[in-house]
Amino acid sequence: MKITKRELMVKAEMLKAMASPVRLGILKELSENEFCTVTYFTEVMDESQSTISQHLAKLRSRQIVSVEYEGTRAKYSLENDKIRALVKIVFE
Repeated sequence: MKITKRELMVKAEMLKAMASPVRLGILKELSENEFCTVTYFTEVMDESQSTISQHLAKLRSRQIVSVEYEGTRAKYSLENDKIRALVKIVFE
């Protein structure tokens, strides 16, 4: 099956969005937990709230991470199981 240049660009952009120590840390935590909050990430990763929020926004823009709201509380999760599998491979 032939892949188009457009499809290759989309995949490259997705991988580029993952290529940051902070974002990889976020993805690792999400691969091990169904949902995580910004507060959780700041505590386990020793990063500021603004740093975590900026990185989550980047991951959301590439449809790697999704968010669900419970009142004012945002819970983040991986977009799908294929991303979870990819993250697990990275950390093997």
